[in-house]
Amino acid sequence: MSGVLGDDHYICRLRAGCLRQPELNRHQLVALDRELVLASRAGSAEAHLAASRDLLELARAAMLDRAANDYAVARRYDDPWGAAAAGREYLGAFEGEDHVSLMTNHLAVKELTGPLRAHGEQMMGAFGRLFENLLLAKTACVETGPAWAEATAYWHELRAGDPLFAEETWLEQPRYRTRLPWTSPAPGEWIAKYWQLESGVAAAIPEDPGSAMAAAEARWRERMGSHEVAWPEAEPWPVTIAMPMVEEYARRQREWPDGLVARHWEETGGILAGAGTEIALYALAQEREARWKVDATWNGLCMSAVLAPLRAAATVGGFGEEMAGEGLRAASATVYDLIGYGPRALLELPRVKDFLERNLAPRLTGGCEGFGAWRGEPGFDLVRHATGWLAASGALDWGQVMGDDKKAPAAVPPVRWGGRVEVGANSW
Repeated sequence: MSGVLGDDHYICRLRAGCLRQPELNRHQLVALDRELVLASRAGSAEAHLAASRDLLELARAAMLDRAANDYAVARRYDDPWGAAAAGREYLGAFEGEDHVSLMTNHLAVKELTGPLRAHGEQMMGAFGRLFENLLLAKTACVETGPAWAEATAYWHELRAGDPLFAEETWLEQPRYRTRLPWTSPAPGEWIAKYWQLESGVAAAIPEDPGSAMAAAEARWRERMGSHEVAWPEAEPWPVTIAMPMVEEYARRQREWPDGLVARHWEETGGILAGAGTEIALYALAQEREARWKVDATWNGLCMSAVLAPLRAAATVGGFGEEMAGEGLRAASATVYDLIGYGPRALLELPRVKDFLERNLAPRLTGGCEGFGAWRGEPGFDLVRHATGWLAASGALDWGQVMGDDKKAPAAVPPVRWGGRVEVGANSW
């Protein structure tokens, strides 16, 4: 080993960390091999830094890894706008002949790509809110007008922002399909009338930059050279892992438990704890956040559907059959079309039983002072309606209000749940 770089030198320890997730650190590993060669030829630390221009290529490699990892996550979750933004940031990282120009160019490119990322977030958020409002409009007992208006606004937002959100192609897009928990044709029927509305032509989806990125990486690797070097054993450089979101969700489980939420953030904590570098930590966190945005929408729609007849029943209990009875029948019919369960059968589903016991009951007895809905926590609207019913009648009797199922439970199509595909009541 060169005397310039002792076994405990920063770049030796950084390389040991990179090897924990080599694919997430692949550019840094190339640059690190080059640094070892430069150091072995230098007579002093000052000479090494001069030869490497103060570790310029290692700094560039970190930017390249971050952008490449962002691109991979965006592609994995079918976000063409995020992928285009990451690609531009990746290609931009090759510009800059010193640290100042490298960082100046990086900041300029980030400013330009911000709107692209925001657009992708807007599209996928609008999709979830579209179906949240459609479900509410189809299952609420009173005041459905605002929900229909919101749904129409989000439909127009999607039509204006994504040319593939069209009658023939919308469900083929993974960015939308994976957010829907149902395989029933009912959601498609809900929006069938909207396709007849006037809408502008959406801007084209950005071209995928993958081929340009691959070509640029090949040129850069050629410039870095191929080096057969022997590295010493070293301890990875410590990574500061701050997980406030993980900790906050864990605390929240004590007040508003949800199995999918708990599993996601427990897994996330374990995954982030294994990160070997700051770049890998960022990439892993980005992947978990992207998955959470899909699963939170999926979970919210799933739970809102199975709880909708209960919410309608609570409205009947509070306002009476004359005011809300028709809404209860509509809610029951809508949910039966989605998952094949009538209102009484819903009461026997494990997730519904769990919700009534662990989410609803404590709020009814302990009150809701200072307690509000949170991201990924569906069902809080049921608490509001049940509280009104309890105040009006002094007791909750779901079976009496919901009545008998008109049909036997139908065969429930397979649904995704916790990474598995299951059928029937176990899916919920």
